[in-house]
Amino acid sequence: MANWTGRVWGSALLALAPLGAAVAAPLCEQLASQARGLPETAWRAVNSPMRELLRFESRPQGRVPAALLRELRHSPDMREALGITSDSAFEIERLSGTQVYRVDAFGGSANCQSSVFYQIKPKGKPKRIDAPFEDSLCATQSGAFGHPLGQAAYVVYGSSSALSQDEVIQLAPWTGRGWGAVCKLSLSFKIAYRISREFCADPALCASTRQTALALARAYSKTREPELEQEAHDKAMEERGLDTSRWAEGRVPDEEFSQALRRMDSQIEAPQSIEFPSFDADPRSLDVFISSYANVDVRKVPLLLNGQWVLAVVGQAGVAWRESTVTLVSLFLLKDGQLQPVASFQVQAERARLREALAAQP
Repeated sequence: MANWTGRVWGSALLALAPLGAAVAAPLCEQLASQARGLPETAWRAVNSPMRELLRFESRPQGRVPAALLRELRHSPDMREALGITSDSAFEIERLSGTQVYRVDAFGGSANCQSSVFYQIKPKGKPKRIDAPFEDSLCATQSGAFGHPLGQAAYVVYGSSSALSQDEVIQLAPWTGRGWGAVCKLSLSFKIAYRISREFCADPALCASTRQTALALARAYSKTREPELEQEAHDKAMEERGLDTSRWAEGRVPDEEFSQALRRMDSQIEAPQSIEFPSFDADPRSLDVFISSYANVDVRKVPLLLNGQWVLAVVGQAGVAWRESTVTLVSLFLLKDGQLQPVASFQVQAERARLREALAAQP
């Protein structure tokens, strides 16, 4: 489970979400209203302020009932539901203020979460209860207990995809007799891009190419928005500015540059073999997840800068198929018949402000 500890936004959050508030309107509608009322600065923090509003359970929680532990140790149904063996590890969380427990197991390269739910009956016997909704929780989303607006609930929370800053929240309140009506909250954001780190053979080159790197990263990210249909991809590239003719001022690279580019094509076709240039940076200072190209959709864009041909290699940072929210831009100049790296940039996409908060009742 991810670290749910977020930054407390002082009086803004306290005023918006009193612990004892009655849930008069659907839970997600109230949370959407509160999200809209937060200051723009709240969304620019590393941890989303929604984590604070959702009030996830703190840990550790104390002892797990012995009857539940016995059930878990000897229940083949539980192990089958979680996809684990008798000696596999699992985690247990209690929904405080209730006798409801959740048992989690995590597995696979996408850290997929499987869960089963139990309620401890008055005589101490654990009873398996249905999950509030079926969902595949992998990579960017996970489930936990929380108390949004003081209401005990099961909460599924995370981003809509590895490339997105948008948040998707599903809530199932616990009524005391079972799960109440499920609701969904979708938050979309205006995204800003900033250079988080740069590497250059010559500092002057970094200074003169920063805005170009930002523009390339922005255009690349727009063409990879999850909602874009595959058949609209080429049109999106043209309309959003990543087509090569726009960056090359309508010109075609000269033969010497084209030959060097063809020699480099084998590397471009195998993204995992492309090394992000970090020049003389201390390797210990580099986070590999944002300092190497993911082997997905790496692009090459010839462009003209001050009358000189430059190759830009643009792609998402990551490891293998896992992608981060950082876009990498590397610039290469022709030297002695070879394309040599001269500057590289890590461009971070981050929330600038809330665009929309939509609540839905399935």
